[in-house]
Amino acid sequence: ALMMTRMQNLQKCQEKLLTCKKNLPLRYDDAKHAFQQACSFSAASPLSLWLRNSRYYQVLTREFVKALAAYLSKRKASYDTTAAKSTGRASAGPIVEVGAGLGTLARALRSYGVDLEATTLSTGVFDERDGIPHGVVLEPQLQTIKRLKPSIVLCAWMPDREDWTKRWREATSVSEYIIIGPRLNPFSVSSGTEATWCVKEQYLGSFLHTEDCPPGWEVHGLPQIFQWLLSADDDDSIQFSTSSILSVRRKENRVS
Repeated sequence: ALMMTRMQNLQKCQEKLLTCKKNLPLRYDDAKHAFQQACSFSAASPLSLWLRNSRYYQVLTREFVKALAAYLSKRKASYDTTAAKSTGRASAGPIVEVGAGLGTLARALRSYGVDLEATTLSTGVFDERDGIPHGVVLEPQLQTIKRLKPSIVLCAWMPDREDWTKRWREATSVSEYIIIGPRLNPFSVSSGTEATWCVKEQYLGSFLHTEDCPPGWEVHGLPQIFQWLLSADDDDSIQFSTSSILSVRRKENRVS
C-alpha cells in the first residue's frame, strides 16, 4: 500500500513538473511540494531518477527563472553602457547559453524578455525529441564563443570533470560567466571541476572549501537566485539545494 501511494504521488509530481514544457515555469512551492511527496528515503528517489532519465537536471521554477532573467538583463545593460562609452558601439556582445541541451532554460529566459543565443554539442538528448528543438544551435561551445563573441556566458550543469571556463576567460569579449549546477558535491554528482567553481581545496566529506579565483577575475555569489534552486539531486527536506550558482566577472569590466 505504501509503495502504491508513493507511485501515485510520483505520477502526480511528474504531471506537475511536466507543465514546465507547456506553461513555463512552475511555482517554486509547487515544485518543492512535489519533491516532498515523492522522496521519502535517503536513497535516490523515483522523482530524481525520472528527472534524470528525462534530462531535466535543473527544475525551472517561476521564481528561479524570473530572478535569473532580471539579473542577466541588468548585467547586460551595464556591459552595453560600458561598450558605448569605451568603444562607441551600441552594445556589448550577446548573452549565450552553452551546453544548453534541449534549450528549456533558454526558452524560459526568453519568455521573460532575455535575448540570448543557445547552443549545444550533445546530439544524444535529441534522439527521442524529433531533432533539435527550436532556438538551439548544434555547435561546440568553444566555437560558439568564437563566433558570437559574447559578453556573458551562461552554462547549467557542465559535464563532470570538464572545465570550459579557462577558454572563456581567454576570450576578450567575455566580461562575465555564470555557472549553475552541483558544486563539487562530495555526496552525489558534480558539475565541472575545482577550477570551474574557483575552488583551490575542498575538505573531504564536506562543502567547505578554499576559494581560488583566477587572476584578473572576481567571484560573486547570487543569493537572490540561489534561494530558488531545485535540482534532480534534491531530497524531501529541501533545506538547501545540491545545485548552486556562481558569477565570475572580469575585474576591469573591460569590453572588447
